[in-house]
Amino acid sequence: MKRRSVAFWLVAMVLVFGWSCAKRPAPVETAAAVSTEELIARVKARSSFFKSYQAKLQIAGQSPKGPFRFQAALAATPPDAFRLEAFTNWGQTAGVFLIQKAEARLWVPSEKVVYRAARAEVLVRHFLGLSIPMEILGSSLLGAVPEDQLSSLQVRRERYGWRATTDFKTLNSEASWQFLADPPALKAIKVTSKGLGYDIGYEPQVELDLNSTPSRILFTSSQWQMEVKVSQMRINPELPAAIFRIVFPQGTREVDLDAGK
Repeated sequence: MKRRSVAFWLVAMVLVFGWSCAKRPAPVETAAAVSTEELIARVKARSSFFKSYQAKLQIAGQSPKGPFRFQAALAATPPDAFRLEAFTNWGQTAGVFLIQKAEARLWVPSEKVVYRAARAEVLVRHFLGLSIPMEILGSSLLGAVPEDQLSSLQVRRERYGWRATTDFKTLNSEASWQFLADPPALKAIKVTSKGLGYDIGYEPQVELDLNSTPSRILFTSSQWQMEVKVSQMRINPELPAAIFRIVFPQGTREVDLDAGK
């Protein structure tokens, strides 16, 4: 009996001694969230980085004008030039949307017509029923803040990260970008105006490094919805000026959507 008792205490002492001498695992360190100053620096660097881009898109949606679905090739040198070519299911050109500074045009080959307007959103609203200014649409496809809005950006901390807000005075709209903290990433954009507001969501969120681009973008309002899937995007490619010019076939009609305003 005594031998068992002695053996028990010997084992106990070994266990206690071994436990006290064992190296305790170091606490796991988590990456600290970036400061507000660093977030702003990343947002500015990202917005300034995109001088030109090309992308392949799948676009689908529903608006008061009905459902729409098409594939598209996009080329842009924001904010001055923008070209989006939409294709039918058979690979034929359904339409070419062109913006060059103060003029926007939409060429529809099947109708043998070119529609013109001073502002691109007039064409978008006329044909798709969507009210999205190009200043916001172009930057949202990149997951960035328009470069000309950076100086007026107001950033504040919130529970999830940050909210950055700016007034688009020329559009009579306010836009706010929702940034997550860890990792720093763009999650959503909210646009409000006297007319109709809408939300832009990213799935997944777009991290604020120079190599990240959106994969799936959801545009939602009370009157319309649109989903854009980005299957391929090239940043800062060499884009010849000719890509933003089209020689329209003889017999093509022109329609000015600003006429009569």
